[in-house]
Amino acid sequence: MTSGDTISRYRIIGPLGKGGMGEVYKAEDTRLQRPVALKFLPPGVLTDKDKKRLLNEAQSAALIRHPNVCPIYDVEEADGQIFIAMAYIEGETLARKISRGPLGIGFAIDIAIQIANGLEQAHELGVVHRDIKSTNVIVDAGGHVSILDFGLALRSGLTRLTVQGHAAGTPAYMSPEQARGFEVDRRTDIWSLGVLLFEMVTGRLPFVRDHDAAVVHSILSDEPPAVSSLRPETPEALRKVIETALAKKPDRRWQRAKDMAAELKRIQGTRPDADIQALSTLTVFMGPTPAIRRRRAFVALSLVFLCVAAAAGFAYYGRHKPPQTQPVITREGAEIKEVAVLPFRIIGTDESARTTADGLVEILTAALSDLERFHGKIMAVPASEIRRRGIESPEEARRVYGANLAIAGTAQPLGKALQFTLNLIETGQLKQVGARIFEYDPAEPMQSRNRAVDQMAGFARLCVDSGGAPSHLGRGYSNAERIYSVP
Repeated sequence: MTSGDTISRYRIIGPLGKGGMGEVYKAEDTRLQRPVALKFLPPGVLTDKDKKRLLNEAQSAALIRHPNVCPIYDVEEADGQIFIAMAYIEGETLARKISRGPLGIGFAIDIAIQIANGLEQAHELGVVHRDIKSTNVIVDAGGHVSILDFGLALRSGLTRLTVQGHAAGTPAYMSPEQARGFEVDRRTDIWSLGVLLFEMVTGRLPFVRDHDAAVVHSILSDEPPAVSSLRPETPEALRKVIETALAKKPDRRWQRAKDMAAELKRIQGTRPDADIQALSTLTVFMGPTPAIRRRRAFVALSLVFLCVAAAAGFAYYGRHKPPQTQPVITREGAEIKEVAVLPFRIIGTDESARTTADGLVEILTAALSDLERFHGKIMAVPASEIRRRGIESPEEARRVYGANLAIAGTAQPLGKALQFTLNLIETGQLKQVGARIFEYDPAEPMQSRNRAVDQMAGFARLCVDSGGAPSHLGRGYSNAERIYSVP
């Protein structure tokens, strides 16, 4: 299939992915005028009995009405091809997120809870996913999780070892009973979720070998590495949740996804883990010091992103506060605005854009901390903390750090330059309250960086003004900055 092709009532827009179970394309439903995802199953391998079973399972999956399950719209056969039409979801696979490193513990717990909630609804309807894995989970920009491919196990034998000893499916996520070819129930999904939670927390799979047969043997015979050995700050309660989910015998695992979710919610609500404990001793910064003034000059002159990052992170780390239930008040009686600068989303495939964007996050965070006119009114979460804990959404920034404002955005190649779009988001109501667009020209790094800092200062003015600060703080900014402000 290529862009512009039409099958049934769907017009192909472009490919989304390819795997052993077929190919997925983004398409437009020309009748309902909505985007969809079409999964084409491998041609010529399905018997009439397989097709009937596929239809039955798709019908069961289509009954699932849950916010964490990607809806299935239809199963069709046209032009000699069988395909499944499902909702098109904008976001990033969990596999892609994990490829950049372990997720923040709080973020991993939140994702696991959402997956467990979706699984519980499916299990109640008698649907077992049988292929929970990181590429079958989509996370959108707001941290919302959608499980893909419910009901797409075409036949019970599909999850068993074939006569030749090859596993049809994804061996690294298979439960022991699934790998042996036994009948499976909801507890096989719970095992797979345990694998996924292990992977989110540690950045690696629990059973890693050179080939699929060795992976299966390891699943059947070996114990996974201790989570604490790979990530020492993992709370003990979370480690036990993972160990229970990965019990070899099904009757020793969590018996219901909702039971696993309930324990994760308990950990989420009460955990004093190492990350939170470390933050609890930090104090609120109330004014500039000589060291900060020196770093401010360094930020203004330095061209090296990593040096700026280190300066900003170390100086701020000693004054950052944990999430609080009451507003932080300055000496002047004004509420402090806690701001988190989130990683930029890169549009396109230019890998160099990621380096520039990450460096700019460090610089902008430092600028927020160091702009003297805003001291005592604005605090910035250190970029090193955002990166270490894998914070990528405004909700997560609010929950983990108590940030009431977040700056998120995109970076897109524009000729030889990069165009940055920044959005200022109020994290409580997820309301966009401001926007900025500027270009970063690598041929003029200092000027480009200064423009970026000016734009950030414009955001800072908007933050402070919204809290009742004197209007003169807004003087000196260009008309271009005001054009992109959203009332």
